[in-house]
Amino acid sequence: MFRGYEVGAVDYLQKPVVPEILKSKVAVFVELHRKSERLRESRQVAPAGGALNLRAREERAHIAREIHDELGRCSPG
Repeated sequence: MFRGYEVGAVDYLQKPVVPEILKSKVAVFVELHRKSERLRESRQVAPAGGALNLRAREERAHIAREIHDELGRCSPG
């Protein structure tokens, strides 16, 4: 298990798989992916070399906090 974390894993499943736990983990990672995509898209919309307006900066910060919170829920321990 620790080897997996060393090479980039962020979560794991234990056998036997409990369907409720699997469903919960998948939901977290789907939401994490959606938030990552929103953050990526907000970066693409930003003018090249220009300063972001306040609303865009706040939105990016909000998405980044959500991603951080989701990752915290996924980490073991």
